[in-house]
Amino acid sequence: LNELKEFIQYINSYGKVDLFSPITKALLIALLCQLTAEICRDFGENSIASKVELGGKIAIIYLSIPLIKEVLKSAGQIL
Repeated sequence: LNELKEFIQYINSYGKVDLFSPITKALLIALLCQLTAEICRDFGENSIASKVELGGKIAIIYLSIPLIKEVLKSAGQIL
């Protein structure tokens, strides 16, 4: 457990963007959307379930925009 803590601190100190907060948020969004979609499917609402999944995907993409910008900026500096 201590090694994991040190690894997380190393990753956070290396970059300007905190990676684990968006990853955790994306994971929670995915889990909640999956659970909600399964409940909708259990009630026979397949179209609502697919829209819930689509909304979750859009939310995760929106959440990852700052990370994508930072990666592209870092790649530009390396090249």
